[in-house]
Amino acid sequence: MNNIVSDEYRWVALVASLIGFHLTITGFVAGGKRKATFTPEIISQVQDEHEKFFPGTQINKEGYPDMGNGRYSQKLSYKDWYNFNNAQRAHYNYLECATVVITWLLIAGVKYEWYAVGFGSAFLLGRLMYAFGYAAKGPQGRVIGFLISLLASLALCVLAILSSLRLANVY
Repeated sequence: MNNIVSDEYRWVALVASLIGFHLTITGFVAGGKRKATFTPEIISQVQDEHEKFFPGTQINKEGYPDMGNGRYSQKLSYKDWYNFNNAQRAHYNYLECATVVITWLLIAGVKYEWYAVGFGSAFLLGRLMYAFGYAAKGPQGRVIGFLISLLASLALCVLAILSSLRLANVY
């Protein structure tokens, strides 16, 4: 039986794993911002209202289910609200693209191992720059990282299509 993937595919799998790991770390960073933002003082300001509708229960100490624009967030200072939402947005933007990019990477890597590794690594580098830029400078700090990750993901998309066509003996 012929192997469908080459020995070099392990590097494709490594890059896919690193992207998943970085996505997880980005989530932990956003979670850390949540803990720092939804302080006991903020939570106590809405506990009475919560108690009216859910007697005998306490608000989650990290502010769930508020994702940055709900009732609890209305009690935040503008600066705290802004910083928390920047962390949330950086993480959510990553979540929005990670599944499709990893899928493209894994499919592209079947026939174009080293191109997939290169573009997957460029995507990861772009996402690192995006996260650090967003954290340091807000939305305007993400632009370079966004462009790098966007171009790398588009290249992976094209390679995934070509790899699929080669697997189907069409190309």
